[in-house]
Amino acid sequence: MKVFDILTQYYPPETGAPQNRLHSLATFLTKRGYKVRVFTAMPNYPQNKIYPGYRNKWIIREVKDGILVYRSWIYVSGSRSVLSR
Repeated sequence: MKVFDILTQYYPPETGAPQNRLHSLATFLTKRGYKVRVFTAMPNYPQNKIYPGYRNKWIIREVKDGILVYRSWIYVSGSRSVLSR
């Protein structure tokens, strides 16, 4: 089985064009027999807060539409300042 890895900061359930495109790509490849793994951060965009269900966790492994998604802890600042980010 062919494996395709995607490394991204943003992935659904976050909303936005890049997230949707990457999920579409992952779904497309899965339907064609690839084992797709996504490595990403805990969802926090666009509110700059970790989504409920993902808070206070270091690593989460989940399956979304047949795609393995590995999420890791990320520091999220509520500030828009470049320095604090």
